[in-house]
Formats: sequence, structure tokens, C-alpha cells
Amino acid sequence: MGFSSTPPKPGPADFVQDKSNLWQQHIEGWKTSGLTQGIYCQQNAISLASFGYWRTRLKRVPPDKNGGEIEARFLPVQLMSTRHDPLLTLRTPQNLSIDVSRGFDPQLLKEVLQVLETI
Repeated sequence: MGFSSTPPKPGPADFVQDKSNLWQQHIEGWKTSGLTQGIYCQQNAISLASFGYWRTRLKRVPPDKNGGEIEARFLPVQLMSTRHDPLLTLRTPQNLSIDVSRGFDPQLLKEVLQVLETI
């Protein structure tokens, strides 16, 4: 059993993490600089398009305390029906109809019926 004194070679994931860290440092540097993105990029010899890409990418996936990605979590949602199936449909000889649902306003129905009697 032998032990190697050379560290393991970095893989593609290490490269992406290093790149993310580099761009995160640039974004934080820009925020504290008070400069526009364009001027910050010029002064630091970086592409404005790349800066915008990484700013958007890092904003989408905030790092957790350990530098990894935050796990997406979903909250339960209860949908409320906005559809009111009528309990009763009143039809007039003129083929007008009134749908009456639970919780209707009796005074309003009375007033509507009085108006319909005059037609």
C-alpha cells in the first residue's frame, strides 16, 4: 500500500466551481464599486456579455453555506374554485334566466325579480 504525495488532478466540476467563484467575486466587486457594468468590465478587461451571463446564472442558483446549490422546495397549495354552480336557475317567460348560488343576497334577488315583473 503506497500513498501518493501528489494531489488529485482537478476535474471538470472543479473547473466550473472555480469559474463560478471567480465570477461571483467579479459580481461582488462590481456591486461595491459603484461603477456601471460596462465600465467595471472595461477596467477589469472582461467581456460585458460574459459578465451578464454569469450574473444571471449565479442569480438563478444561489449557493448554500457550503458552496453547493440550494435544494428546490415546494410548498403545498390548495386551489380554491372560483366556479359557482347554481343551486337553482330561475327562468322567465321571456327566456331570461337567473342563477342562484349558495350565499346569494336575498334582497338583491327580490329587487331583480321586481324589475323583471315590470318587463
